[in-house]
Amino acid sequence: MQPICPQPQQGESTIQRIGPVPVEKTGTSYLKSAGRAVNHVALSLLSFSRLEDLLQDALDRALEVMETEAGAVHLLDEHAHELRLVAQTGLPQSVAADADRYRLGEGLPGWVAQTGEPVVVDDLTSDSRVTRRMARAEGYRGFAAVPLKTHLKTYGAIQVVTHARRTFSQEEVDILRAIGTQIGLGIENGRLILELRLKMETESLLRRVSSALNAHSRVEESFPFVIDSVGRALNARRSLMHLNTWARALRLPYEYAEADAKKNAPAIRALIRELESQMGGHASVLVLEDLTIAPVSAATRAKLEKQRAGSFLVAPLMCDRRIAGLLLVEAQRVRQWQSAEVTLVETVANQMALALDRIRLEKNLRASERQFRDLVETARDLIFQVDRHGRIVYANPVVRSLLQLKPEEIRSAKPWAFEFVHPDDREPLREHFTRILRGQATEHHINYRVASHDGPTVRWVSQNSSLLRAPGGRARVVQAFARDVTEDRRLQREMLEANRLADLGRLAAAVAHEIRNPLGTIVSCIELLQQDVGTQSDPRLVKVATEEAAHLNDILSDLLTFAKPGEREEEQFALEEVIDDTLRLFRHSARGKPGVEIAFESCSALPPVRGDRQQIRQVVWNLLVNALDAVGVSGRIAVALEKVQDATHTSVVVRVQDTGPGIPARVLDQIFQPFFTTKASGSGLGLAIVDRLVREHGGTVTVEQPDGEGTTFSVRLPAVM
Repeated sequence: MQPICPQPQQGESTIQRIGPVPVEKTGTSYLKSAGRAVNHVALSLLSFSRLEDLLQDALDRALEVMETEAGAVHLLDEHAHELRLVAQTGLPQSVAADADRYRLGEGLPGWVAQTGEPVVVDDLTSDSRVTRRMARAEGYRGFAAVPLKTHLKTYGAIQVVTHARRTFSQEEVDILRAIGTQIGLGIENGRLILELRLKMETESLLRRVSSALNAHSRVEESFPFVIDSVGRALNARRSLMHLNTWARALRLPYEYAEADAKKNAPAIRALIRELESQMGGHASVLVLEDLTIAPVSAATRAKLEKQRAGSFLVAPLMCDRRIAGLLLVEAQRVRQWQSAEVTLVETVANQMALALDRIRLEKNLRASERQFRDLVETARDLIFQVDRHGRIVYANPVVRSLLQLKPEEIRSAKPWAFEFVHPDDREPLREHFTRILRGQATEHHINYRVASHDGPTVRWVSQNSSLLRAPGGRARVVQAFARDVTEDRRLQREMLEANRLADLGRLAAAVAHEIRNPLGTIVSCIELLQQDVGTQSDPRLVKVATEEAAHLNDILSDLLTFAKPGEREEEQFALEEVIDDTLRLFRHSARGKPGVEIAFESCSALPPVRGDRQQIRQVVWNLLVNALDAVGVSGRIAVALEKVQDATHTSVVVRVQDTGPGIPARVLDQIFQPFFTTKASGSGLGLAIVDRLVREHGGTVTVEQPDGEGTTFSVRLPAVM
């Protein structure tokens, strides 16, 4: 920017003079007075708390020693590149308003601040380079201006004027320059002291703000204190925090502010609405030192001017990469904000944004907890938690209703979980919980019976369990999700009974035929024996009658087993022991054949199963009989036992394989039907009994015929883990 006033040529005095050379003042009294004025300004540097007061006092001393009736001090705003009027004496209001601002290099004050050199004019009224008409209209003539300058930089300009035409002497200019230098030192020292004090106050304020935000369980209760503290630290006219729609969704108040800010809310809110739309996602502090040039609409500027609004610092509250609101601090008048002040407001805004985000996260967490608790509390399944000592620490209403417990009983007494379990099921359930707590469980499902402590009712439950760990990884509780399957088991029994009755209906016709044949043979033999009474009878007739009677007895025994099984006596047992005992009996029975090899193979560490030991022995026996009939007089029967595990369950599988000719493919899907047989002398109930007993134990039975000869029956039973 080029200065408007002329610059000195090489070899000329550094003082720009416009007019005749002045008469020097060398009187002793004048020099003493001038010295006292300079000393007074120097000694006053530390006696004023406000820079404006220091500048006003220095200006008055300068007017006194320069013997002029009016003067002004302008300070340089480095950001706006302009001079602003901060102190004046003797200037009419119209002149002061006209000289309120100068661009750097504009007019005589602007030129002095830009070049750092004094300027003297003996008659302003006739000088065309005076840029403000009010000064000329007022009739000012004599003028002198010097920079407020130290060896570091120029801070502005001080000027004195008089209505009389006057040329200031070199001594007067030197005195004015000395006063300007002292003012420059005062500004420099004052800003250093201000920055130091502001830094200390900032650190203290930030500690108080952090403490306040962390001290309240409801963080929003500390907001008024924080906002008030920021306003006091910056000597602000007002301070407030405004929340937009996003933050108000947290059900927080619309704004936090002192009474004065709320009283002038319409203008402030108009400003905030415009600033929010302009800032978008901008995260830095907006500095508005002069509202006359602020980027707001004319209507908003008019509202602010009507309320005599000053300068503003506006910091966005950034939450989740969005502006949740604004922290606004307003100064009393046009003010050049220090970088430390801007940093303070930005830091506090960041802390308050973190507090808002904390509120948002806490509200979301509470909402999630409520939703989860409602889900658990209204679930129809049994949901409960058991600690490492077997105590119930939580139970939803379904569990409490089943066990007839009150919520306060669980909170205070923490009842022992296993006291509600049927005595026969306590030990398996305790082992189940122990394996889960130790992280050794491969099966997390178990069925058992429960009963309330003051009632005889027994209910069956089917439970899946999981381990919940503490933050350090230590086992904390076992969480169980269970269903009351008492009704399901009843329906299952009824369904089995219905199926059994349906099978019996189909049996009726077959039974008559199967029993009629051996009975007819027996009757015929007896009639022949009666005819041969007294004569030598044929012994073959007695043998045939005996064999047919035995056949009839086998049919009736199988029929009774299939149609009316005995009461089940459930227990937990090792399947390997049952098979080993059954094979030993089978080898030594009348069915054993010398030419048939029976082999048994079992893997180690098999889990136990639960059921009726005698019924499982019947299943194995029937499969062995079926395999023996298939191989004939010579062959091999292989029995294998193994553990099979899938994604959700663990099972124990018994495989019985023979080397017989196999089953014709056309009848493979009929082999489990009652009275179906491919044998010449079979009852057709052996495999039907196997299928029914296995299903009643929650298992399955399948048949396979691999390439080549032989058949393999596989019985799969659920394991107890």
